[in-house]
Amino acid sequence: MATLLALLLLLVPVMGDYTPRSDGFPNDEDIPATFSANRVVGSVYPQGADAPGQQFVDTIARVPLLSLNSDPSAGDVGFGSGLQRGIQTGVLNGDFSMPPPSLDEAISESNPLPYWTFGPVSDGLITASLVASSSYGSGYYLALRFAAGAAYTDVLTQDIPVPASQGQQWRALLSFYGGFTNSLGIQYQYIDRSGALIGSEVTAYTAGTGDTKVDAGLVPTNAHSLRISLGYYAGSVGGGTTITFGEVRAAFLPAEATVGLGSLSATTGGITTTETQVKGITIPANTLVVGSVYKIEAWATMTSTAANVVTMRMRLGPTTLTGTVVDSINPTATTTASTDSFKVEALLTVRSVGATGTVTGGVSMFGGASQPFAVATRIDQLSSTVTIDTTVANILEFTAQTAAGTTTVTFRQAVITCLMAS
Repeated sequence: MATLLALLLLLVPVMGDYTPRSDGFPNDEDIPATFSANRVVGSVYPQGADAPGQQFVDTIARVPLLSLNSDPSAGDVGFGSGLQRGIQTGVLNGDFSMPPPSLDEAISESNPLPYWTFGPVSDGLITASLVASSSYGSGYYLALRFAAGAAYTDVLTQDIPVPASQGQQWRALLSFYGGFTNSLGIQYQYIDRSGALIGSEVTAYTAGTGDTKVDAGLVPTNAHSLRISLGYYAGSVGGGTTITFGEVRAAFLPAEATVGLGSLSATTGGITTTETQVKGITIPANTLVVGSVYKIEAWATMTSTAANVVTMRMRLGPTTLTGTVVDSINPTATTTASTDSFKVEALLTVRSVGATGTVTGGVSMFGGASQPFAVATRIDQLSSTVTIDTTVANILEFTAQTAAGTTTVTFRQAVITCLMAS
């Protein structure tokens, strides 16, 4: 008995080596005696000051991925918050809530941003870092800084698993938020199980502050992952240029789901003799899919003292207000309209894709209780197709124009949706 007691006393210092330290991070001294001292990715840490509740901890960001903790006041419950956001938004660390090991240093191969691959930027002309900001729920936004001579390129890349099915088709919707008025963009390309690329890389970019939604089309039935890259894609940049990403998201929806692509956030103001865009969206190159149906709905009021024609067009082409007119409608205003309301609907269906792709469409107009036009309802259905190059980016837009200044239309609401893909 005495011998056994002596042996236990000898072990006390050893057991003390595994007492959790309150330094804020799991470490070797947090590893329980039942575990090897050799750290591995996804190490399980015991209950202690650094790790309340047994949990899996990300080895870069030092945040819990999985926790058995059930007390919300003590930290993450169940899934760690970073992993939960990845499940919710489709992109791991898409809100940049998990920082690199050294927040004060630029992101690099030795200072990685969790779940993102950095590069290929080896010339030192492009740097990426997280910037603390209370304007974002994660507490950070991603800043990409370009020195003089830097070429446009992708900077951060992530491969996202996609639904793989021979029976159910899916469509991908990517979204990203930019916080400054510089051009920024996202590239994407599908990859099969072996790592081979499917099709060509597609680029979508925007200039301006706000959220941009990109319809990435139908997921190929042999796709295993979707590779997304963040960067600057509008062309060469000057020294001192900074672009930012606040967040990146990805959603995979059944092909038959309705996807909202754009809406009117403010009234257009009075539109008269100059053709004016009411609402438009940019459809990236090579993303139009045969069978996809795009719907435009717009609500407006009209004031008129003369019988002038009001022309409303649905255009599709590379530049605004010059794209091919898919269909139009031109009702005649009454001479006594005073902020009288009406609604316009337009449909566009993709018949074929490629450099000589084809689409067809139709436009309808419906007057309100106080009829602003000479006819209560007018429907104009295009009977033939028009040719569109779907290998380039195209702007789908709805425009309005009056024949004389004595007739004014003001659009108060408008929305563009993608209805389905066959």
